[in-house]
Amino acid sequence: MEVQKSESFVDQIQNQINQFFANMQITSSDVIEWASCFGLGFAAGLVLKRYGKYIIGTALIVTLFLAILSYADFILINQAKLKFMLGFPVTETFTSIANSLLLKAKMHFLQIGIILLGCLLGFKFG
Repeated sequence: MEVQKSESFVDQIQNQINQFFANMQITSSDVIEWASCFGLGFAAGLVLKRYGKYIIGTALIVTLFLAILSYADFILINQAKLKFMLGFPVTETFTSIANSLLLKAKMHFLQIGIILLGCLLGFKFG
């Protein structure tokens, strides 16, 4: 007499999920990365909804203040050092930097989309 081991409902669902991920060639590290991106975007959406006016206002005031001081020759903004600090070669132009950032955005399209989705949902439900 053989005893057949029956799987519970939860085990069946877990096996189906694992089989689906195996068929789609999705690893657990991919799922963790996507969940992290979504969580980061959701948190950013919550912060943006609550403090967005203050963050944007402060950024505009600081930028305007620095532009006025630079125009009046009170300060000098060293663009070469600024490019170096941001990780770009000093000889690159604004166009080549923009193209480089666009290429990186195309390479990480899925992660950026998940972050934006999380941000929109965080903004909506926050």
